[in-house]
Parts: sequence; structure tokens; C-alpha cells
Amino acid sequence: MMYAGIDPSLNGTGIVFVNDKGSIEHFLSFTTRIKKLDSFEISIPRKLDEDKNKETSKKIIFIVDVIIDALKQKDLKLIGLEGYSYGSSSRGMTSLAEFSGYLKIRMIQENFPFVIFPPTNVKKTITDKGNASKDLMKEWCQKINNSLEWEKEQYFYNGTDLYDAYSIGLLTWLYDIYGKKALNNQKLLFENLKNENL
Repeated sequence: MMYAGIDPSLNGTGIVFVNDKGSIEHFLSFTTRIKKLDSFEISIPRKLDEDKNKETSKKIIFIVDVIIDALKQKDLKLIGLEGYSYGSSSRGMTSLAEFSGYLKIRMIQENFPFVIFPPTNVKKTITDKGNASKDLMKEWCQKINNSLEWEKEQYFYNGTDLYDAYSIGLLTWLYDIYGKKALNNQKLLFENLKNENL
């Protein structure tokens, strides 16, 4: 059984699969151009036809199709998604809300078990700071797993989508074991990772 952490974004989505010991099994980083597939065989077209009037909607459909296709290839116990950042305000929030809503609908249609974590819970569980920056998240992920090398050019945004997805995957694994006790509990995370000799 595996767990998936998804950092959904229209600019660079990351999916990281962790096993029942919290170790990384597979990962995927992509937008409408797929840069890193790891061991996946994605069966949909690699290039999106651009139509300026429907561009965002087509992009949403494309990215969600890739996510669903990847999730179907794994035996998943639970999937974690990052929820909305209610403190954020930008013109892209409407598109992100459409994307997130469509992804959840498709996951429900596929009967995928999933849980949604507010960004502050993910950040506090990993870094012990609910307002952690992308750099701090990356730093703590590398402390947890010092073999991570997602900053190379082959990944989007220096791998930040993958670091976030890894964090969500770890929290999903922990949440499946401890429920709400796992939220914001860095100590519990590290105790479990230590017990698994990571």
C-alpha cells in the first residue's frame, strides 16, 4: 500500500508516492509539458492544443487527466491534497479553485480515498512553522531525506512542487496512522521516521 501527496498547480504539479514506512517510491512533476515521469506510463497526449478562449479550461482538464492516470497505476491507501491558502489573493485564485474543484470531482468519481490539508498544517508538521517559506520547506524535506535532488533544471520551479508534494505525502501517511493527532505534530513525524530508520 502507498500514499500519495499532491501539490496541485496550473504552473507545476507535483505528485510524490510514499510507502507505509514514509519512504519515497515514485514521483511525478509536470504541467502541460511533462518533464519528469519516473516510472509512469501516461496515456494522454503530451501537448495541449492552445485555444485562447478555452486555454485555462483545457489546461485544467489535461492536468487532472494526468493526475488521475498516475493515481490509477498505484495501489493507494490514502491520497493527500493541499487545500486552499485562504490568505492568498491573486488573479489566479479563480482558476486554481476551478482546478481544485474539478480534481476533487474526478477523484470522487474514481472512488479514490483522499483528505485535504490546509497549507499551514502541512508546513507546521514538516517545519514546525505554519508560515514556512518554500525554501524552509525544501530545507526540512532535505533534512528528512538527504538524498533529495529536485532542484535540477529538469523539474519545475526548482522542484518546489515536489518538495510540497513530498510533505503532503508524509502528512498523509502519518494521518492514516494517527488521525488528527498527526496535524502540526513534527515530533510525531520524526519519531515515526526514526522508527523506520530513514
